[in-house]
Amino acid sequence: MRPLAWTAAWIGVAFWSFLVFGAWAMTRIVFGVARWSFGDEVPGFPVEPTSPTWLIDLLQGFGGVALFTVWAVVSAGILGTTWLVTSLFGRSGKEPGGRSR
Repeated sequence: MRPLAWTAAWIGVAFWSFLVFGAWAMTRIVFGVARWSFGDEVPGFPVEPTSPTWLIDLLQGFGGVALFTVWAVVSAGILGTTWLVTSLFGRSGKEPGGRSR
């Protein structure tokens, strides 16, 4: 039963990782299109801190950090819950070697 629970947990983490990667890719696309649509950049000059492009870059940076943080917390929750459940309920009534506890 333990290997099945851990396999399911790692499959859940993999599915969650693909979902978060898709969300990250979508934010990159959306923010990239928004950044391109403003077109207020001049080559050779820094982006002004009051421009829409600067705000989009800032939000994109926060979005990446937020997505990574949520991914890490949920992945740790999936694996932690699996560890807790297998620790509490995964033991059989016998020790290795066939002796009863």
